[in-house]
Amino acid sequence: MKNIFLHTKHTLNITPFYNRNVEFAKFDEFSKKWNVKVRNGNSDEMEEYFCKFLVVATGEASYPFIPDVPGLASFTGDAFHSTQYINGEKFKGKNVLVVGCGNSGMEIALDLLIMVANTSIIVRSSVIN
Repeated sequence: MKNIFLHTKHTLNITPFYNRNVEFAKFDEFSKKWNVKVRNGNSDEMEEYFCKFLVVATGEASYPFIPDVPGLASFTGDAFHSTQYINGEKFKGKNVLVVGCGNSGMEIALDLLIMVANTSIIVRSSVIN
C-alpha cells in the first residue's frame, strides 16, 4: 500500500489531512462553492476550506459491525473487522478470506496480495448487473 499512497500523493497531487472532524459544511449559492469547517484533532484549531466539489466518504465502517456467525467463537484463526486491520505482513503465505467488496475490503485484499498472502474475497451479491 505504501507504493499506492506515494503514487497518489506525488502524481495526482493529493495530500490527505488526518485527524479532522467536520463541524460545518454548507453550499454557498452565490459563490457556487462549499464552505467546510473542520476541527484539527491534534491542535483543536478550526480550519476552513472552500471547494467546488464535496465528496462525503465516511463509509459504513464508521460503526463496525461483526454479525453473529455460527462457529466464529471457536475459530482458531484471526477474525476481525476491517477497522482493526493494520497491514498484511503477518499473513504472508497464509490463506486469508476477505468478506465484502466495499472500499475497505478491496483495499485490504490488494494489500494482502502485495504482501503475498493467498487471498480470496467473497461478496454478498453481484457487482455487475
